[in-house]
Amino acid sequence: MRIQKISLRGFTTFKEPASLDLDALGPGLIAFQGPNGAGKTTLLESIPGGIYRTSPSRGNVADLAIARDAQIELIGENGAPFTARLDVDNHNGKSEAVLLDGNGDPLAGPKVRDFDRAIAEKFPPANVYLAAAFACQTGAGSLLKMNRAERRELFSKLLGLDHLE
Repeated sequence: MRIQKISLRGFTTFKEPASLDLDALGPGLIAFQGPNGAGKTTLLESIPGGIYRTSPSRGNVADLAIARDAQIELIGENGAPFTARLDVDNHNGKSEAVLLDGNGDPLAGPKVRDFDRAIAEKFPPANVYLAAAFACQTGAGSLLKMNRAERRELFSKLLGLDHLE
């Protein structure tokens, strides 16, 4: 999975719309720095939040919404171009999510169960994503914190052997 652009508004410290074009950053090591509460973790965790609707260190993304029109939008590629958009209304707690192809045509949504089903078909499970490409401050998804059965299951999925069990 390759994320090209992150846009969010109405989550934690991001009251106003914010956008980060990852392609524009160029190659090399990138560091996000700033004081506590500036939104570094929110920005990084918006990637799994926009796909899996959960934040590795804070739980359900809908609980992080601070606005009636909170939104996370991710543009990227996962074998094919996609846009994933999650809309949350923090007043009534309702969410809608859409998955669009590279032309902007809907693949799933706006019901979150349809979105979740499409994500499960097109993306690795959240635990594989967390263990393979992401480590958060709380250690969620850490290979070292998994028990033996969880590690075996993870490696089975990473190697494509899970269908044999």
